[in-house]
Amino acid sequence: MLLSVDIDAASSAGAELFARFSPANFEGNGYTFRKALSLKEGRNNTTLSFRIPEPRLWNLNGMGEQNLYTMTLTLLVDGLPVDGCTVRFGIRTIEMLPVPASDGSAEGTPDRYNWTFVINGKPTFMKGTGWCTTDALMRFTRQRYDSFLTAAKKQNVNIVRAWGGGLVETDDFYDLCDEYGIAVFREWPTAWGSYVFQPTEVLAETVRYGVKRLRNRASLILRCGGNEGPAPLESEDPAFDPTVLHLLGRMTPELDGTRPWHRQEPFGGSLHNYTASWGGSIPRRA
Repeated sequence: MLLSVDIDAASSAGAELFARFSPANFEGNGYTFRKALSLKEGRNNTTLSFRIPEPRLWNLNGMGEQNLYTMTLTLLVDGLPVDGCTVRFGIRTIEMLPVPASDGSAEGTPDRYNWTFVINGKPTFMKGTGWCTTDALMRFTRQRYDSFLTAAKKQNVNIVRAWGGGLVETDDFYDLCDEYGIAVFREWPTAWGSYVFQPTEVLAETVRYGVKRLRNRASLILRCGGNEGPAPLESEDPAFDPTVLHLLGRMTPELDGTRPWHRQEPFGGSLHNYTASWGGSIPRRA
């Protein structure tokens, strides 16, 4: 595992970073380590590689336990704590592999996006639903989130696509998705090609802040450029200029290269089917 820490120092000093990892929702052993640091005035970054012995993995709903850890970092100067932070996280792996071809060959369809989710080394059938802003009056309480996500868990949902026309979502939302094993397919807040006329710096800041805020979330497994927008790689038409989408696609993996990036949705072989809503199919009681 990698740990990247930014430290702002008022002056040069010797220091020590003390890290403690404790089970957050299960019984088990903790783990600690210390690292001596030599800080210079201004911004310091240190990146450490470490291994938690016999880790307990985070799993999707229906695939195992949602084991979570709490990491507490303490910065010591002259043996005294001067700063610190606490982060909750889960340990799991994510891969995106090709959908097998009809003849069963592993190569699949190279002209399409890799749509087989492999979680903790297991190809996994994803059972999902859409997720959009839950309340037009902006009542985003933890209790309201819990009522929706508890219902999703009981329905065996293991992924939600957080729609690009809505919010990047609150910490309460991701807390509960972490706890319930509901993966999040996160779209940046663009829809129907709006990235062409949205303020570029606002979108860039949304990415910078959003990636750093959410990159330790076990439930966040895929990031996407937005909802239902034209996603050309090149275009001479200003209405379809992909410059800003290219920017989002560069910044996102640069800030967090641990998750797949999906250019837009639908894209790369995925489809949106609207016949159940306004395409003429009207649900009726038998």
